[in-house]
Amino acid sequence: MFVCLQIIESEDDRSKSEQLFDRYAGLMYCIASKYLSNEQDREDAVQTAFEAIIRNISKLSVIDSPQTYSYIVNTIESKSIDVLRRLHKIEKQTIEMNSNYPGVQAEVEIDDELATALTRLPSHYREILLLRYDCGYTTKELSSMLGITRSNVQKQIWRAKEALSKLLGER
Repeated sequence: MFVCLQIIESEDDRSKSEQLFDRYAGLMYCIASKYLSNEQDREDAVQTAFEAIIRNISKLSVIDSPQTYSYIVNTIESKSIDVLRRLHKIEKQTIEMNSNYPGVQAEVEIDDELATALTRLPSHYREILLLRYDCGYTTKELSSMLGITRSNVQKQIWRAKEALSKLLGER
């Protein structure tokens, strides 16, 4: 928190930030604990929330007001969910998609036409569809992960859908 306070130039804003932290730090930790079980993750969420609040400190006129309370609660909830999403993505262990990579072999135990068609797709198509629709990555996130443009990601998703549609049409 003290590192954040050092970037604030105005003494009034610095004082307001200290008051906000003193007043709402407990609440922020409590809300973060509803989403995150790990203490370090809660601290990360509170820290990033407080940084976001400091960036908009000039918009907060009164420390003890329903508007400020609501802003604090919304910010910490949002940052806690962001940390949760980041942790979920780390758990999924993304892999670099490369057309030369054979891909993950999928065993389908149920008689599902879509699942069977997905296993028959080329690995790079299957993986981009799974990352986009099963893991929930946005095209912007996929672009960053894969080191390609967003339009290229969108084009690959479109091509993968076309290939999947063709496989489903054959049946």
